[in-house]
Amino acid sequence: MKINFNVGVVTIRNQPVTLGDKGATLGDLCVAALNFLTPEMSQRMNPEDSLRRYRLAKKIENGGEVELTASEVTFIQECAGKMYLPFVYGSLVELLEQGEAKP
Repeated sequence: MKINFNVGVVTIRNQPVTLGDKGATLGDLCVAALNFLTPEMSQRMNPEDSLRRYRLAKKIENGGEVELTASEVTFIQECAGKMYLPFVYGSLVELLEQGEAKP
């Protein structure tokens, strides 16, 4: 499925999500989620998992429309669910699902 990672992300209150001083794109948030680890997660992380995160982040970091598998989308959602609060996470998931729904 193709997903546009250049789309800006807004919260449930229609406020732009920001990273630093700029509006965050879906790609920005997904790459950040793939790079996020709690101390507990980092102790359990094996090299294969690290490489999976890296390769997926590299695939989407430049934005634009990117072809992803259903398992890649699910993995991004799992990573994001551990990092973001509900209003941001929900917006991110909706945007990913919209990409899935495209013909």
